[in-house]
Amino acid sequence: MFDTIRMKVYPRPIDPDKWIALQAKSATWLDRDTGQLKTKYKLTESLLPFIEYHDYSQTLIIERSGEWLQAI
Repeated sequence: MFDTIRMKVYPRPIDPDKWIALQAKSATWLDRDTGQLKTKYKLTESLLPFIEYHDYSQTLIIERSGEWLQAI
């Protein structure tokens, strides 16, 4: 029996304006090795409590756990 499912999708380009419109929390930092600005967005929804997007790698991560999974 699975307790947690974590889906990772890449490459999945998503326009940063969409994350801003959804009022996602973001963190931006400078990668000292590459000199590239990197941004990570986090969003919490009632059905999907963990959604994260890394714009630098175009990776979307969605995680779901708990009783909802037992119905599958």
